[in-house]
Amino acid sequence: GFSSAGSDLPRLLRDLTAPLHMAVARLARMPKPVITAVNGAAAGAGLSLALIGDIVLASDAASFSVAYPGVGLSPDGGATFLLPRLMGLRRAQAFILLNRKLSAAEALDQGLATFVCPSADLATETQAMAERLSAAPTLAIGRSRMLLADSFAAVLESQLEAEARAISACGGEPDALEGIAAFVGRRAPVFDRD
Repeated sequence: GFSSAGSDLPRLLRDLTAPLHMAVARLARMPKPVITAVNGAAAGAGLSLALIGDIVLASDAASFSVAYPGVGLSPDGGATFLLPRLMGLRRAQAFILLNRKLSAAEALDQGLATFVCPSADLATETQAMAERLSAAPTLAIGRSRMLLADSFAAVLESQLEAEARAISACGGEPDALEGIAAFVGRRAPVFDRD
């Protein structure tokens, strides 16, 4: 598509990035955790979609690259926002500007992947992670997600205030009552799934 677009390439790229960017923003701001699984190449927009996960599971066959600089384009999908936060500015600069390709092990070491497993186990590991998170206290997880995301734009005092508001709001929810009762009763909590 890029090749056949000719002089319409700028318009095509703008048309393609609009829904991609909307999806990335929604995934980043929704109150539920996002798990991404990478089995093969996560490149270009696929890299950005992989990185938006709170938990990024990668098979040992996965690879990560920005790819666009190799064809004369700059990154999209939030890559220039996510990469410096995940791997640090210097590493992100080298990764993007040198158009590096990272193996799954390197991605884990650089902070782009959370866990690496054999390819044959990726689906099972992803399902297990989804089940674990679905059994967690949904509202507390959602508030934790937002606190972490917003922390980069906050000063300590505003982050402390946001934490105070979030923990107080969680305290009024049934999940907190169940979690505390389970702790006191020395049993596993059973959180509401609504």
